Amino acid sequence: MKEVFGFAWRDHVRGVTTTFDAAPNLAFHEKIRAELAKIDAAIQPKLLPGFTLDPAREGAGRRMPTVTVVAADATGAIVRYFESGETAPYFGATVARNPETGLYDPARDPRMIASTGKMLSAIAIANSGRDSAASLYVDTAAPDRGLETCAKGQGRHGRRAIVAFACSLNAPLLNRTALAGQRPMRRLIDGFGFTMPPRDATGGDTPPSTAAVLGQISGAPRKVHHMSAVILASLIGRGATPVREPTLIKRYDFTDVEEKRVSGFDVRAPIVPNRLIQRRAAPLLRALLSAPLCYTAGGASVGTLKSLSAWCATRRPGLALHFAKTGTQVTADPNATVDVWATGGLQFANGAAYSYVVLVGTGSGQQPWANKVHAADAAAPLLNILLADLEVHARQNPKPHLGPGKARPALATNAHGPADAARLQ
Repeated sequence: MKEVFGFAWRDHVRGVTTTFDAAPNLAFHEKIRAELAKIDAAIQPKLLPGFTLDPAREGAGRRMPTVTVVAADATGAIVRYFESGETAPYFGATVARNPETGLYDPARDPRMIASTGKMLSAIAIANSGRDSAASLYVDTAAPDRGLETCAKGQGRHGRRAIVAFACSLNAPLLNRTALAGQRPMRRLIDGFGFTMPPRDATGGDTPPSTAAVLGQISGAPRKVHHMSAVILASLIGRGATPVREPTLIKRYDFTDVEEKRVSGFDVRAPIVPNRLIQRRAAPLLRALLSAPLCYTAGGASVGTLKSLSAWCATRRPGLALHFAKTGTQVTADPNATVDVWATGGLQFANGAAYSYVVLVGTGSGQQPWANKVHAADAAAPLLNILLADLEVHARQNPKPHLGPGKARPALATNAHGPADAARLQ
């Protein structure tokens, strides 16, 4: 409401009806709080002084980083919503709001989206139509052995695309995304509503490919969630349907009946997936973004979400599709954790489909809350709670008209064809 009316929203709106039922969402809150206490105990030695993840320990000199866990259905209606703070950072950083009017300016939101930006890289690569999941990308930080794992080293070797996305490897994706072209990458960044990083000290601009792969583009958690919702729509065959930003509001009770003309309150235009994601890109995009959950090497799960490998669609009965991406934002110190992310989407066999975002962090490059804490440590356990809750919600709310996402093979480009050989030069 502040995005439309700012601080004066009470002059226009008397009440709202939310998109979710209060009782199930409150029960979800209790599950998240219990899981946060477990995470706090598990990573206690890594927390910086003055921080805790256990809601029961907050206060008396301890505070929690922001914890956000949100899921929406295929229409954009939020069905599960948890935030630990009172400033609702899911909808945007406080510093991005005009202090006089309360209106939010997305371009001023400083929160970098970390490696969730690699989802845009996956779209650009899939749109190009040149690659398969087996395409080889140059990795200048590769190990001499174990190229099929997430191991790193100092060698220069080819890594398969599926490995690069499963392990969120920077070097091979920086190279391949640059080859996809800076103009297409900038179009995706702008099209999804993210903000490019400011110019550097010399006045130079960061290449869009670098900004996306390294997650230097910025946006609210809601915008990251929206990105996943658009990708979900594309993968389940709804690419021609506009996808609105996720919303908590089902209905408004206006103070003036004339206000009904602004019903919906979609400040920013919805995104039509087909305008950003080519239809031919869907099979490869699905393969690359499912890899963090599904990829195995030597019979073992090795992706960034290997702890949730049971939620890979090919392994879980009743699950037709699941893609996800993690991200960890740090300060200039690579061990100082600022934000950990998980975002993605899934569809069950009965058609019910959901997008989601999970975030734990401060959003400030000057304010880390832990050392060497990654998405697998803090975001994945919360995501596991959310996924289990959505599985129940899906059983209670089948959507047969959406139809289950059909698994299709990735593009069958020869892994050692001319395009791949050129990339290794």
